[in-house]
Order: sequence, then C-alpha cells, then structure tokens
Amino acid sequence: MGSRGREAGPPEQVSAVAQGKPTRLDKNKVYNTRESIMKSIKKITKTVAGSALLVGATLAGASAMGAAQSSGSSGNTLGDYPAPFVDEDGTVDGTTVVVGESAKTADVLGATNIAAGLGNAAFTTESVSAEGGSFGWSASNGVTLDTRNDQLYFGDALDTVRETLTQDELDILAETTFRDDGGDETDITNYLNVGSQNITFGNDADELDNEDPVLHVSVPSESSVNDESYLYNLQANFEDSIDFTDDEVAGEEIELFGTTYTIAEDNTGNDDELLLYGASETVSVSTDEEPQTVTIDGEEVTLSVTAVTGSDTAAIEVNGELDEYDEDESFTVNDQEVRVDNIIQTSNDQSAGTVTFSIGSAEMTLINGQAVEDADGDEIDGTYVELNGGTGFSDINSISSIDVYVGAQDDDEDALTADETFSHPMFENVEVQFGGLNPDTMEAGENVEEIEVSTSGDDEAQISFTGANGDSVSQTFGYVDSYDGDDDDSVALADGDGDDFVTAEGLEAEEDQYLFTDAGDFSHMWEVTGIDVDGADTTADIRDVVTGETVEVELDDSNRTESDSDDDVRQGEEIIDGQTYHFEVDTGDESDEEPTLSVTWGDAEFNNVGTETSVFTPLDTESDSAVSFMQSTELATGVSSSSDTADFTLEIPSTESTDMKTVTVDIQDGGDSSTDGDLNLDVGNGNATDIVEVSDQGITYRATLDADDDLHFGVDSGASVDTSNNEYGLAEPSVAVFQPENEDDDENAYVFTPGEDDGEEEVTIDQPDYTGGQGDGYVDLESDDDVSAAYDVYGAYSEFDSDEQGSFTLHQPEGQAVAGAAVTGADGSLSAGGSAGSATSMTPTYNGAGFPASDFVALDSENPSQLKQNDLILVGGPAVNNLVSELASANKTAAGSDYSEGDQRIELVNNAFTEGQDALVVAGYSASDTRAAARSVTNWGDWSDEVSGQTSVNLATQ
Repeated sequence: MGSRGREAGPPEQVSAVAQGKPTRLDKNKVYNTRESIMKSIKKITKTVAGSALLVGATLAGASAMGAAQSSGSSGNTLGDYPAPFVDEDGTVDGTTVVVGESAKTADVLGATNIAAGLGNAAFTTESVSAEGGSFGWSASNGVTLDTRNDQLYFGDALDTVRETLTQDELDILAETTFRDDGGDETDITNYLNVGSQNITFGNDADELDNEDPVLHVSVPSESSVNDESYLYNLQANFEDSIDFTDDEVAGEEIELFGTTYTIAEDNTGNDDELLLYGASETVSVSTDEEPQTVTIDGEEVTLSVTAVTGSDTAAIEVNGELDEYDEDESFTVNDQEVRVDNIIQTSNDQSAGTVTFSIGSAEMTLINGQAVEDADGDEIDGTYVELNGGTGFSDINSISSIDVYVGAQDDDEDALTADETFSHPMFENVEVQFGGLNPDTMEAGENVEEIEVSTSGDDEAQISFTGANGDSVSQTFGYVDSYDGDDDDSVALADGDGDDFVTAEGLEAEEDQYLFTDAGDFSHMWEVTGIDVDGADTTADIRDVVTGETVEVELDDSNRTESDSDDDVRQGEEIIDGQTYHFEVDTGDESDEEPTLSVTWGDAEFNNVGTETSVFTPLDTESDSAVSFMQSTELATGVSSSSDTADFTLEIPSTESTDMKTVTVDIQDGGDSSTDGDLNLDVGNGNATDIVEVSDQGITYRATLDADDDLHFGVDSGASVDTSNNEYGLAEPSVAVFQPENEDDDENAYVFTPGEDDGEEEVTIDQPDYTGGQGDGYVDLESDDDVSAAYDVYGAYSEFDSDEQGSFTLHQPEGQAVAGAAVTGADGSLSAGGSAGSATSMTPTYNGAGFPASDFVALDSENPSQLKQNDLILVGGPAVNNLVSELASANKTAAGSDYSEGDQRIELVNNAFTEGQDALVVAGYSASDTRAAARSVTNWGDWSDEVSGQTSVNLATQ
C-alpha cells in the first residue's frame, strides 16, 4: 500500500503520518475509528477463534531471547498472556487497547486483531449437552445415529455415521449366555445394523400418495425386505455354533435381542426350520391351587389345572371351560395366543402336577432365505431371515449366527416421516425414530433466514434478504427498459430506474449507479447518490443500500503524481470499518461526459487495483450466506502480454466461511504455450477464451479477449464465442446466493437469471440453477400444482412458484441443518437441541456479557490520565503512540532508536503507569511490522511457552 514509513524511530525519520502531521484520520474521525475497531472485534471473534497463524513473523532466535528481560515486580510475564488482560474467571475488566491518534491503518488493524484475540480468550464455563453441536439431537432409552463429531444431513443414509449398534448403545443388545441341558455354554453377542435408507424429500411412497411432499426416510416393506434392503438388521452371533436339532438343546430357553424364547422340541430331526416360542408373560398353575386370574388384552381370564393326565398332557379349564391340551399346544383368548409351555407331572396316581402358560406367545419359525413364519405358517411381511452355518444337509444343526432383516409390514407404512416412530410387531422392543431437520427450515424464523427472488411490476426482478446487521433489504437487480422487439429488450443488471451495477473493483460508476466493496470482509453495496465537482475540490456521496448509512468522500488533486496527465482526476481516501479505501473521480471535463467515481482497496493504490481485483463482490446476509450480482464485465481494454496488467488475479464471490477464492488470468502472446493461470489467453487471437470451474462451488467462469484485446469476464453460459458479434460466451445478468461451506467443504450457490416474456412484455423468474445436491430435485405440491419444492444438502428448503411471472423462496439456515434419527428401546424418544452426554462449554464473555465495552478501545489523546489507571495494550511505537513514548522516556520500554528494519517488539511493562497495572507494548519498525507483531500477539498460544518468564521479546518480520 505505497511506501512504508517508520513507526518506531525518531520523529524526523518517520513518515508524515507517523509524525502526526494532518491526515485523513483527524479528531473528527476518533469516533469512527473506535467504532471500526469495535465492529471488527465483533466480526473477527466469530471466525478467528482457535486460529494459529503467526503470520509474517518468526522468533528472532536464541540471541534475541537472551536479550529478553525478566519479569517485573507484578509477576506477570509474556508466558502468562492473555493475563493480566483476561483474568482467571475468563472476564475482561479494566483493559484498554490504545492506538495513536495519528496511527496508520495498519495499527488500527493490529489493534483490531489483538482485541478480537482477547475476545476469543475471554470466556465463562458451564456444563452443557455434549452431543450434536449447535443444531443437535438427543435420544432417551437409545442412541442417536449421529455422534459428537459426525452428524447426519439431508441426503445422507441412516448408516452414514453409525452402522452398527452394540450393547453399549442399546440395552436389548446385551450379551447373554445360552446353556443347554447338558451344561454346555456359549456366549451370544447381539448387534443391530442400520440400513442404508436415505433421508429424502418427496411423496412417491405409498404412505404419502396424494399428499404434499415431506421429509422422510424410505422404509422397505413387505416382500421387498431382504439382506440388501432393510431398515435395520438384528444379528445374534454364537461364540460356539449351536445344534438346534440336539435333544439337549430342545426345550431350553435362549435370549435373543432382549426377548427370551423357548427352543421347540419340534426342531429335533428338522433340517431347515428353526422354531422358537416367545412370550410377554408366564404363569404357572398347580393342580392343588385355586384358579388363577390373569389379565389378557385388558380382560380378566381364569386359568386352572384339573389334572396332569400324562407326562405332556393336562386337563385345563379356561374361564370354566375344560379341555385337554398337549405341551407346546396353543389356544387363543381375547385375540392373544396362550401356549402350554411346560407340563410337569408330580404323581402318576393322583394326576398332580404343574402347568406353565406363556401368555402373548409368539411362535416364530426361522427359515433361511425367507420371511419369518407365524404359528399358522404364514409369512410375516417385512422380515427376512439368514441362518448362517449348517453342515450342508441341515440349515440348523450348526448355526453360528442368526440375521433377521426388518422393514415395514405393509406398503402403506413405507415412509418414516418427521416426528414418527417405526416399530415392527415382531420386535416391539426396537423403535426407529426420525425427527426431521434441526432447524426445521420449512418455515422461516429463528435461525432460518428467508431469501426471496420475485418481480415488481412488469419490468423488475428483485431479491429480498436480511443483511448481516439485521436490516431488511429489497433490491431490484433485473430491469427491462421497454419491450419493442429490439435486442435491447434483454434484462439489464440495474435498479428500477435503469441505473447499472458496476461489478468489479476499480471500474467507474456514474451518479445513481452502484459500486461494491469488501475490504477487510466488510461487505457493502453503495449507491452513488452524488458527485459534486467544484474546481480542484470534489465531493462524492455514497449510500449503503443495506444500512441506509451515508458517507461523504472529499477528493482533490493533491495526490496526483507528475506522471498523471489527466487533469480531470480527483482523488481521496476514506476510512470505513477501519479499512482504507481509495476513491477517484473523473470529472469528465475533457471528454464532456458525466463525472464518474471508482474505488479500490487492500494493497491497491489510486487508479490501481493492486494484486487482486474483486469481481462480483458479495453482500453478507443474516444466515452467513452471500448475495452476489453477476454479469459479463469488461475488466480491461487493449491488453497486451507485455503490459503491467497482463496477469490478473480475480477475487471471486465466496462467503466468510471460507478463505478468499481467486482465479488467475494469464495473458500471453500467440507463440507462448505456457499455462500459468487458471485461465490462459493469447492476445491478438480475436476469439481467445478459456474457462475454469471452481470445484467446491460448482460455478464455471469464462474469460474472453475480443478482437480489440479487451478482456471480458463472467460466468460461463456454455454458448459459443464470436467476439465480432459481441458474443463472449458469458451468462446473462444474474444474482447468486452462496451458502456457507458445508460439511463436505463445498460452498454451493443458487443462480437466478431473470428471463423476459416478450408476448406478455414482462420480466419472469425461472427456477434457479443449484450447484449442489437436492435429492430427487423439485417435487410438485399436491395442494398447489403451480408450486414445486425441494431441500438441498445444506438443509435449506425452497419453493418455486411458476404462477404468473414466477417467484422463488429460499429458507436458509444459519448453519447446516442436522438430521435427527435414533434407534431406541420401547417407549424411547428423540428430541432436538440436546444430548444425553455433557461437556464443559466455554462461552465468550463478549457474547451478551458486555464485551467489548464502550471504553475497550481508545486513542492515546483521549483522557490519558484515566487510561493510565487501566491495564493497557499499546499498539505502535514511540513515534506514533504517546503513551509508548512516555514509557520509553522513563526507560521502561525500547526507544525508537532501538528498532531496526524488520523488527517487531512485544514488551510487557509491569506497573507501567500505576502500581499493579501492566502495559503490553506491541510495535514494529514500520506499520507493517507493527501489524505483524499484533498478529503474533493474537496467536500467543504458538509462542507462549518459549517466552515463559520473559517480559520482552524481539521478532523478525519474514
């Protein structure tokens, strides 16, 4: 950003800014400077927590460390940082960050970084739910199918995170032991394997027929259930194989999946069928007892044993009706099966004995490769059996494991919708819960922003959203001036008055047109509300479209160099959000044209965009998404391979969830075959063009050189390039909504390109292109055949209404929506927003606890006597920060003459101005060195161990 002035040396050696000579940052800017730092703190503390950059600095080594000073009387050292500025309770109290009144922008940015770092170190602790994150789920009597670190999202299969459950997650899977009549034992390990059914959106399931589409999990049903298609699979593994045809096994009890079964005698001599008896209740009645009363299906039933007539027969009365029953025989009472489970004869002469009844008996026959069969030999739909083992001539004489695959018993139960529970009648102690998404994005509200693209009248397309600061925005972006059948009928990227959007940094905008800036990631859309040229003095007025705030920029000709031949140029700097912008007005006097305004930032200079050019600069929204206005843009004219502008680095739209994204354009002559850029073009070719896809966004950009070697850039339309007809292969004007980076590190976007209906003479909104996944795509609503809806991989819900001119509504969550699913025992539950576990939560005190306070940042000229009563962080050397200069004069910190080029100094001065109050000096030889020192302080965790016990350290800027 131009030449570097020294900040630490004697005043006669430093730049005019460092010496405190009149600059754009005067006392009238004090409030704006503090506000810029405060806004930056709040912005950065959202994103830099835990970062470890130590950008631009290295410890100077053993020699520097050897010169470091030991701790002073207060006992604090650099190794204790962020103490004393953040106390042991995690609060910031009585600390002020101070910059010099005449400080350069780099000092302001350095103070911002340090303050943000303190914000991230300031916390309170409490015990909170551990599982599921900000949008989580918890289950009772079971387990969610996500984990603390891995979650489920729309489009995922249920087994994406948890494939297999054990006794640790589900009580019914507890390990058991089987013991046969001969005393031989084998351990049984139970598992539940989750099926690969996707979380989807639609209404094609039988259960959802003729209904509006909903979120659901498809459930295989009836005969479609097999070993590859199931909701869940129960598996019992035997440590030693069991011969179910063995007499010593028959009649014994075996516990599988939380249910106790009796192995039927009928298995003896059987080859391929395993018969098991189960019961929900057992009752034993003896011949010498009074009749027993039991409740079956809500009604009382009396059971009595008149006589045990043989080793396996008995005379039994049921509600007074006498009949003879064999062992293992069943009868039905109140629609429930009762089985004579066991008959014990105690006296042959007196026919005495005891009969055990199994009430709610569930006879189950397992046949390899078939559905489970009931007592009548009918297949139980929604089940499929695998008996693993056997000797070749029998499926059940040496079973090593049993698998039962489970789905819906009826086709009308083939969808598990949000807040529903699935349970199969054969396994009522297993429930599958589905909760939908958290947050539920079908409706806008808390944590869900509504973004709408619609029309206004016949001529305008507009987008409505909520800005990052909470302000509502409704902006026209597509405009057709008139419908006369000419080519001019196409939609322009303009407001409702036809005033254009200027979509690249450094390009010129006339009055009433729009510019975009994002220095320091503070995004703005500016309307140029006025350009007033009065001789050498010029003012430009701009209005923030989102907030409504206005800025007046003063410009003159004092910054022009001798090489500037254009007397029409006026230049001026303005600090907004703590960021320096370079504004330039071309008065248009020589060409008799309207005056124009352009702006650059970052490492740019006047009339020079620097190393990167921002194109299609996005606006941040409340949900951390970004709105970008895009069109074919002429970035440069008359480009040649030998010019300074032969290579371009273009900063393309992205959200704050990712690092800056760029594409490079390499301009070369026809004989150069190098491909150094993402886009490589030959000058003098006439139709030179190239494309590049940004893979994690799914958007393809194109650059084209026309016949005059003018460079055009935009989104690729897929059309052919013919520059003689001004066809550059670039898409029509559009608006894109970029979603924050998702779990797969993709940053997807909705791209809207307004159309026009010449017959109706009106602008239309078509269904947008989406660069990510949307399951089965848009599904028509049954309740309104003009409307189709979809969910996307981020969990956002959208509706497209094709009626009349068309409209589109997007419900965008503030974070990727998390799907909730669980497997539980009977009467389990699934709920959003918590978990069964807990963890220690470190909550920043700046979040609702008054940090940063209004006096957290200050200039050195603001009530210095009061400042000296606080713990201080002083940014800038003796030449630019008066408080540092006082400490240097008192020999408490390094003097300006102690600094050399590339030096950074971080010094903790104990009892700096007041007993018990310390000051941290963060300074460098130049402004950029000071900012690098500030970055080092921000990343104190990287070097705190190395400076333990020291109060001063030198670092070298790389």
